[in-house]
Amino acid sequence: MKGSTADWEEGLMRDLQDPKFAQGYVEACLEEGVPLEKALGDVVRAQGVAKVAKRAHLDRPNVIRALRPKGNPTLATLRRLLSGVGLELSVRPRKLVKHQRRRTSLAA
Repeated sequence: MKGSTADWEEGLMRDLQDPKFAQGYVEACLEEGVPLEKALGDVVRAQGVAKVAKRAHLDRPNVIRALRPKGNPTLATLRRLLSGVGLELSVRPRKLVKHQRRRTSLAA
């Protein structure tokens, strides 16, 4: 099973070229607590840094810098990178876990 990890990563890189798959991947990563820059970086590398930089109208070094763990990209840069991989930023209500309230008796 020596090549199984490499095969899995190769398959992931191929799948991340599809915007629908990339969307699901990024969403799943965020739900698991993976930083957006890491998840987006995987998608960018899968689609090709130079190609994404061109589509995002950013210089290649700026793309690489933005996706580093301490890159701290601006919202504008993130939006351009997302656009460059065929995605866009959106906001939705957070999934809330329903907590059962304990009823207390007011009668003494």
